[in-house]
Amino acid sequence: MFHTPSVLPLTVQDFLTGVPGVASAKPSSGRRVAFAHNGKDINLYVIADDTEKNVGAPARVVEGKSVPDKGEIIIDRVVGRSENIRIGDTIPIAGRTLKVSGYSEGGYILSFSFAFATKEDAESILQLPGATNFFLVTIKEGTDAGEVAARIEANPAVDAITKDRG
Repeated sequence: MFHTPSVLPLTVQDFLTGVPGVASAKPSSGRRVAFAHNGKDINLYVIADDTEKNVGAPARVVEGKSVPDKGEIIIDRVVGRSENIRIGDTIPIAGRTLKVSGYSEGGYILSFSFAFATKEDAESILQLPGATNFFLVTIKEGTDAGEVAARIEANPAVDAITKDRG
């Protein structure tokens, strides 16, 4: 997930939902991006918060808005504090200016942290029109995850990673 990002056409969803044992397949987009702030490069892993499909929301928002609006972004509180980025500040990301609307918690990982933007803003930042980085697949109850993953991987264009194989 943190190496070269995959780019999958949204039509892969049709393949996935047709695999025996798959209950749902939701597109999810995210990629590492950098921006300059106070003369320093800051790395964020920007995730598309798709409220319609209930995918990509921060696990916990501790201050500010829990859902970003268009033109807004939620960043991890650790980054906000360490880099002096406050709620209400604007940050330049991939040629866009986004207003920090909230702080999340639990998404800071040494060299980068997770940030959350609307699906539309994230797709623009990540340059993914008609595509996604991966799909979150839910399997039907009583189905073996390894068997479903093997069925998915029968398609040479798609890889499957299960929770226990992560």
